Amino acid sequence: MRLIGSSTEKSKIIDQIDKILLDPNAFRDCRGDLIPRTAFAYGKISSPILLRSRKVVLVDPFITFRFLPQYKTNWQPDRRRNVVKEMLKIAQKGRFVECFEIFYEPVNQVYGAEYLQEDLQNLVDELGIKNIDVACHPTKKDSNTKQHARYLLGLHSGLHFDHGFDTAEDDSRNHVEWMGNSVLEPLLKKFT
Repeated sequence: MRLIGSSTEKSKIIDQIDKILLDPNAFRDCRGDLIPRTAFAYGKISSPILLRSRKVVLVDPFITFRFLPQYKTNWQPDRRRNVVKEMLKIAQKGRFVECFEIFYEPVNQVYGAEYLQEDLQNLVDELGIKNIDVACHPTKKDSNTKQHARYLLGLHSGLHFDHGFDTAEDDSRNHVEWMGNSVLEPLLKKFT
């Protein structure tokens, strides 16, 4: 994902428009990408939303920040927590996000989901974030089919994460794509 700015932009994360227009490879297939399943990669691909939207909504029916390992009695941090942590750090740098919300489906019986609001607030406190309101909301399934899609929505744009927000160290990739209006508009109406 690339951020493009003016010809006078002097930022390491924003490319100058005149250089981009002269680069024949600059605008290759720019609607989607296969990204590494790392917290850093998820944060980077999400940065246009996290740096510019007042409200950010993460939709993942299976999200949790903790899990109970088999035959254990103590909760362990879930890998998805690191992804949200990276996103919140980027949102804090951008200083636009006022609200960060997570929607999940409690009927999926994901272990640890009942603690999601508490875990999200603890994460925000850990990061020292004071200017972003956070909330978690249960949502209902729209049909009898199991929802697989996961999204990150701003007020005017959204990303579809095919494999959700889980990380892996096996060099696997996640298909992430900017959504067109026909998909985006109903999601924005429902979740923002």
